[in-house]
Amino acid sequence: MGNTSEFVAWLIRQQDRDDPVGDLARDIQRDSSFPLMSDVAGASAYVYLLIQDDQVWRSFDEAVAEYRTGEYRIGDKLNALMAEHPTLNHFGIGHGSAGYSPNVSPEWRDRILQAEREMLCESIVDVIWTVDWLRSHVEPIKTINRRHSSYKLKHLAEKFSPDGYLSNGVFIAAAMIVGYPFEVDPPNVMFGMSQRSIKELSRAAARLR
Repeated sequence: MGNTSEFVAWLIRQQDRDDPVGDLARDIQRDSSFPLMSDVAGASAYVYLLIQDDQVWRSFDEAVAEYRTGEYRIGDKLNALMAEHPTLNHFGIGHGSAGYSPNVSPEWRDRILQAEREMLCESIVDVIWTVDWLRSHVEPIKTINRRHSSYKLKHLAEKFSPDGYLSNGVFIAAAMIVGYPFEVDPPNVMFGMSQRSIKELSRAAARLR
């Protein structure tokens, strides 16, 4: 959704819900005049000025409250997670994309790692989407599923994602925030995720082709 603001992209992703926010998301998807690039304030102006419907207003207020709560809460959790795991970055966990190159000095390696950690922080919308997707589709288990690395699983998740791409670090961060048991195997992580859930998602992804 490159031509859509973060808020509107989040709202449209709620279309599968069976509640007022889901109804609102479907209405917005059908509304060819809706200002897709608007932030919360711009979208609010459109809804309150042009849509004279109390139920729509209530649904919109509920959506805004949920979006803001989720964004800030997950943002805080991401910051805490990155403090706990100082090598967690956009591309995985470890020394970053330059960590295994013998031609990179320690100083440049640290600079690259910090830049890639900043990239992960800037991917908060992708982290929020992945957290929601995991909670809805992947059952946790107590043991580590060693059949799938985070890198393999992120390729599965991105088949359903709005932009068709998720970084390895985004998937790792989201799965840790959800609370799956995990085992680090740099630059990837393996998680306690149900094999049955993964198989069902793989079949669903195949039908999307």
